[in-house]
Amino acid sequence: MNAAARQIAIAPLQDAAALAALHALCFERPWSAESFETLLTLPGVRALGGVLDDRPAGFILLRQAADEAEILTICVLKDARRQGVARTLFQTAISDLPDIQTVFIEVDVNNTEALRFYEDLGFQITGQRKGYYQHDDGTKSDALAMGYAVNSSTQR
Repeated sequence: MNAAARQIAIAPLQDAAALAALHALCFERPWSAESFETLLTLPGVRALGGVLDDRPAGFILLRQAADEAEILTICVLKDARRQGVARTLFQTAISDLPDIQTVFIEVDVNNTEALRFYEDLGFQITGQRKGYYQHDDGTKSDALAMGYAVNSSTQR
């Protein structure tokens, strides 16, 4: 099936166990269902799930505070990547948040695919956290802090 024929559906997702299961398929150090359950109870936190061709494909978890939002995590299953799921999750999440001016995220410097994706959306690097990510092999890598101006002319 070609990409144009694929169907992406986005809906609120409040199932902490489902979020943890998807996260475990996308990240080396996944968050627990208990962590997601705690996050979902915090003010301004919401999750949107993405479904591609009637099967779960990923999600985005954001926290809004005043006119800013932070992407706490976003993941798309490997076999659903490069099919518009992450872009649709991001665009839907941002359009659903009232009065948002800026969106922030931190990305592992080694995650070149994610960095290209965020740069393509219009995110700019705003800072760096040395040794922020701990990997299973004991190594550490830096996080790049990135920002996105919602009302900028670079919005994509």
